[in-house]
Amino acid sequence: MRNAQVHKDQIERQVDKRQMFHVGLFLHFTAFVVVNVIVWAVWLLLPNKGDGLPAVPLVITGAWAVMLIAHALIVSVSHSPRQVGQDEIKREVQKERLENR
Repeated sequence: MRNAQVHKDQIERQVDKRQMFHVGLFLHFTAFVVVNVIVWAVWLLLPNKGDGLPAVPLVITGAWAVMLIAHALIVSVSHSPRQVGQDEIKREVQKERLENR
């Protein structure tokens, strides 16, 4: 019975960790929006913007957008709580098979 409790605790820790990944992604997105609004507002308020494209704001927004997309992909590919439970069950079955040999 103790093993079942230990594994349940491990699964709960994995669920908490996954939830923290989602919170981290939300905070990353929020910072992206806030900072980019400020960067673009500053660029729009500058008296001498130059004749070309807004290079600095475009580079900041583009580079950060790539990092944000990568972060979202990492979070979406990581294990779901159900997968964590299934992996734990598979490990236990393999462990019991090895012990019974």
